Amino acid sequence: MSDALDPIFHRARKIELRTKESAEISHTLHSFIANTPVRAEASTCLTTSMDQKTVFHAAKNVHLSGEESVVIEQNVRRHMLSHPVRARLDDLETWPSVHSGTDFFGMLLSFLYPLRPATFFSAITALIVASGTGMSVMARTALPGDFLYAVKVHVNENVSAALQSSPDARALFETELLESRLREAAQLATAGQLKGDLYSSVSRGINRQLTRTQDAAAALALSGQDDAALDVHSQVESDLTANANVLISFGETSPTAKADVQDLLKNVSSAESIVTHARVVREKSLPPIEQVDLKTRAETSIQNLLSKIDTVRLYIEQNADGADSQVVIQARGRLDYSKRMLTNARTRAQAGQYADAIQNVRDAQGALQEAKTMVAVSSAVRARLQ
Repeated sequence: MSDALDPIFHRARKIELRTKESAEISHTLHSFIANTPVRAEASTCLTTSMDQKTVFHAAKNVHLSGEESVVIEQNVRRHMLSHPVRARLDDLETWPSVHSGTDFFGMLLSFLYPLRPATFFSAITALIVASGTGMSVMARTALPGDFLYAVKVHVNENVSAALQSSPDARALFETELLESRLREAAQLATAGQLKGDLYSSVSRGINRQLTRTQDAAAALALSGQDDAALDVHSQVESDLTANANVLISFGETSPTAKADVQDLLKNVSSAESIVTHARVVREKSLPPIEQVDLKTRAETSIQNLLSKIDTVRLYIEQNADGADSQVVIQARGRLDYSKRMLTNARTRAQAGQYADAIQNVRDAQGALQEAKTMVAVSSAVRARLQ
């Protein structure tokens, strides 16, 4: 883990500001402190070069009253409005908007906001290291447009990506990120908040992550793991189908969000078509398998399916109350379908039809993935709307 994180920490330690940036930030901080004194001397908080040790040490000794926090938040917002960032929204996927400046880290990140993109994210990494990863934890539930979303995408996920050392681990990780991008989009769309530049940025994020997931599947195939590559395509296809089902369900019950949902649904349906085509191509490219290997694979797949059915059934039971009732009904229907496919797989395996049995297992796995994803997305959406 240390080896994987070293390059990131090394980069964070080399934060450099342009002369103009350093002067502007120093001047602004001095002005704020002069107008609204904190309980720490300005000399202990500032250096011309914004030395990291000094800033982090001073942060531990700063205590603001409620009134001071409000005043600083107002000043920070005023400063940001008069000093817009130099980076474009396209460069940073979904650049954070400030929702709260009542804590020291919120204030400090606001001052870092006008920096160059590379400098900004290096600075954030340094802050996370210094804060004991507290900010990183808070960023996990951030959505596009939230203040900490950049931390979630550019720091948390990049660090996690660096730890994926094998093609199968990387494929699983990229698939989970795609699930996250789809879930985020559904939460915003069903709340009627996915509009304009934010919609464009979120759509690009989904398409970008879909490409990365497909690339990860291709890497699996190149490493000789053809079945694993096919599983990635199948899982992504199931995730997209599940998201489409949830969007349709909420679009019918929420007229105010109908337009946003329909726009996102088009994007998801388009992605689903791409993935379905990729899966079909991958299936046709699979090399022939010896009968004895088919038998072993079929028997192993059936045993694994039994375990997965129990896992998904338990997941649905535990999360049903937080999800939309119609979505839960659909999820249970997909669970029942997977059980039927399991019965078919056993029957065909007993008859020596191992290839057909394996296909039944794949169909069942896809249905289970849809069931779990539908409940997960629906629960997240309802939690956002409440």
